[in-house]
Amino acid sequence: MPVPVVGFDLFKSVFQLSVADAKHRVIERKRLSRTQFHRFLAQTTSARLFMEACGTSNYWARTAQLHGHEVKLLHAKYVKAYVRRTKTDAADADALVLPNGDSSLLPIPIKSEELKALLGNRR
Repeated sequence: MPVPVVGFDLFKSVFQLSVADAKHRVIERKRLSRTQFHRFLAQTTSARLFMEACGTSNYWARTAQLHGHEVKLLHAKYVKAYVRRTKTDAADADALVLPNGDSSLLPIPIKSEELKALLGNRR
């Protein structure tokens, strides 16, 4: 069975997710709170997760990796190219599942807590 591909659009308190099939068609959409998102990560079998790189994406990527998921953070410019309609949380989540087969997109490395702390203290 192929590994499911899930795109997440992270927001402050509500997260939009899109689950795609092997042909990159969205087969399920959900809107989750932080608590529900934690539960989703813990209860879902190994999946390939795509997130737009933002302030909290490194935390969520590390959390997902602890639960056995493969995570790729993508630059916002890459995601924008895949958005097919008006920019909304759901459209962004849908766009995040499309780059799964595109090997030319280089993901942003996931930063450790220590590195984020160092980078946050520089000024």
